[in-house]
Amino acid sequence: MAENQKSILLIDRDPEERTKLSRILAQQYRVDVATSASEGLNMLSREPYALILIDFETVGLQIDLFVNLMRERIKGTKIALLTKLHLEEYIFYIRNWGITNVMPKRDPYNPDEVLVIVENFIHPEKAFGLRRYLPTLIKTEEIRTRDDKSYVVSKIINFFGANGFSSVELYDVRLVLEEIINNAIYHAFRDEQGHPKYRPHTFVELAENEIIKVDYGCLGKRAGFAVNDNQGALECKQIIDALCRQYDKEGLYDQSGRGLFLSRRFTNTLIINIRNRKLTQIIALLLKNSDKDKSEIKPFYINYVE
Repeated sequence: MAENQKSILLIDRDPEERTKLSRILAQQYRVDVATSASEGLNMLSREPYALILIDFETVGLQIDLFVNLMRERIKGTKIALLTKLHLEEYIFYIRNWGITNVMPKRDPYNPDEVLVIVENFIHPEKAFGLRRYLPTLIKTEEIRTRDDKSYVVSKIINFFGANGFSSVELYDVRLVLEEIINNAIYHAFRDEQGHPKYRPHTFVELAENEIIKVDYGCLGKRAGFAVNDNQGALECKQIIDALCRQYDKEGLYDQSGRGLFLSRRFTNTLIINIRNRKLTQIIALLLKNSDKDKSEIKPFYINYVE
């Protein structure tokens, strides 16, 4: 067993859900189960865990107190949520708790995907790289100029089209790809005063030491791309604050976070990886020829490495 020294505490009152998830996790981890917040706290007092997976609805109204108590007892232990709720229903809570990873409860679970994501929760340094989620040949393009940006976007759209994406799906891919690239160009790079160096109407070329790289690939029905900048300036709190404004009335006309908001909406999975001061990587994963279900519960993943 590759992770035989690692143990996970799963807190979930739903016997069917926790059984499904426990069976998958037991392939690589030792899994203990608690059916309530108080039972979970008792188990935490007896032994350490590498990860605590908490069902949002199981803890319910006690969750603020519960998370604070856990923080006191288990400094350094990773915490992630499980939920059947949409992001707007819990994002204001996780902002207070400092939780950055939320796995959706959806049937059926894909065991391989669950194990990869849970390993990311425990070891966020392993979350980087498109090939982790698409184990196939990955192509790479670099963007340095305004012309590069147009060329790379067109090349990737043509690649996805050649791999079976419909014209409607390609519209969504283009929207997300351009939003994430724009975020990298116009927000990642800062001057000495900390202000954005580049603006949409005046951007010509990146400085010599600045890099934007786009990786992309397709494997069966799955496809994706990753936009990388070499600044690593994005912060977890900054992402969550911006998304909170998009869900709050105060953010009705707020452009901050709009790109991430739209990117989550038009992808199946969005993964944000940050290596502080070195790399920001935003990975968009998509399923082709799939009817998009607007009610689908989507994950929320930010993996941060200091």
